[in-house]
Amino acid sequence: AAFVSFWLRGEASRRALEIANGCGALAVTEKGPMEGIASLATVEAFVATARTGAPA
Repeated sequence: AAFVSFWLRGEASRRALEIANGCGALAVTEKGPMEGIASLATVEAFVATARTGAPA
């Protein structure tokens, strides 16, 4: 859903994929159907941290 949302807004495919991957990674950090849902700011920070290799 995150990829399609960003792609339909005209974002570059690479950015849409980064955000979608970040959403997926964060979604599985918590047990339950909605607990791992994060804000866009949280996802962007996670993606930026993951890109640099620094611990989250």
